[in-house]
Amino acid sequence: MLNSEFRNQILHQIKRELQNIEGPSARRLLEFILDNPGKLIRPAIILRLCEILGGNMAQAVKSSVALELLHEMSLIHD
Repeated sequence: MLNSEFRNQILHQIKRELQNIEGPSARRLLEFILDNPGKLIRPAIILRLCEILGGNMAQAVKSSVALELLHEMSLIHD
């Protein structure tokens, strides 16, 4: 669903954001989950909508990363 360029951008940005997460346990759990990122459906939806609406793709990548991290943290919390 995501083309490889945007998938790589999202995964790179997520890995950069991991450096800002406090607590080694949370960081290790996120790294484990992100080693198998799956389809990245949420970011794909945001980027596709941005494309359809003619939005700023660079900003959409940032929003996609934020949404994916929020989703992953909710999985860890549960």
